[in-house]
Amino acid sequence: MGAYKYLEEMWRKKQSDVMRFFARLRNWEFRQLPAVHRCTRPKRPDKARKMGYKAKQGYCIYRVRVKRGDRKKRVAKGIVYGKPVNQGINKWKAVRNLRNIAEERVGRKCGSLRVLNSYWVAQDAVHKWFEVVMVDPFHKTVRDDPRINWICKPVMKHRELRGLTAAGKKARGLLKKGKRATKLRPSYRAAYRRHSLMACGATAERTLALGTRKRPQSYKMCAGDRKKRVAKGIVYGKPVNQGINKWKAVRNLRNIAEERVGRKCGGLRVLNSYWVAQDAVHKWFEVVMVDPYHKTIRDDPRINWICKPVMK
Repeated sequence: MGAYKYLEEMWRKKQSDVMRFFARLRNWEFRQLPAVHRCTRPKRPDKARKMGYKAKQGYCIYRVRVKRGDRKKRVAKGIVYGKPVNQGINKWKAVRNLRNIAEERVGRKCGSLRVLNSYWVAQDAVHKWFEVVMVDPFHKTVRDDPRINWICKPVMKHRELRGLTAAGKKARGLLKKGKRATKLRPSYRAAYRRHSLMACGATAERTLALGTRKRPQSYKMCAGDRKKRVAKGIVYGKPVNQGINKWKAVRNLRNIAEERVGRKCGGLRVLNSYWVAQDAVHKWFEVVMVDPYHKTIRDDPRINWICKPVMK
């Protein structure tokens, strides 16, 4: 076995006399240090390498101290003025795990670095300590390495704050699969929106079978006639103008929806529209829009008539 394998076996036997002695020394040492500080080298080199750490330029290790336990409610004298369901003080559970919280804290403190991964190193009765592997996305060594330069993309900023690290995915429940994870992917919010969506009428993909850049714009309209907008329902004038509710619109609601989305997207042209849904208050229409400056549109003889200036 190699040296890292022996280290792994030592850390696996945490109740042995040697590891208990080392843990006592390390806890004393870590207590004297700040809550977030940079390490000269990782305490667990085998684990750090598994988490992606390399002993070369562009990589560094930060050690973070996090208080153990649940999220105690911070109220004066332990009194919650409210309903009985909110009376608890001590047994409020955190949504995320302590390792994810440690990554977030060091990510906020070192905004120019990217969080790669983290691992546990020590704990006592009050605190837990985690070491976080950080990467400098602007270092030449990192940017030239094809195995790690994915972290230099702008979209990888603050991965730890969006639950994209291993600890964050575990907190979001993404380690589960199948029927236990039907409401977890791609996220709680996206799954809720997908299950709450009422699909009415033809979908945009079925309607736009052509390969051109025509985009449907959904628009919501209030159903009914054009109610006269006057203060307190009082019309000061001749009796012929006294009505409030039964004024008829000259154009239909579909035409009004096309006009509104046309004003909002001035760079696009309105091709057509169709009804998709309605309730007691509103009607929804989807409007097919065309980009007159797109090469695909201008080269297609079936649709390039809409690129003429007179079609504005």
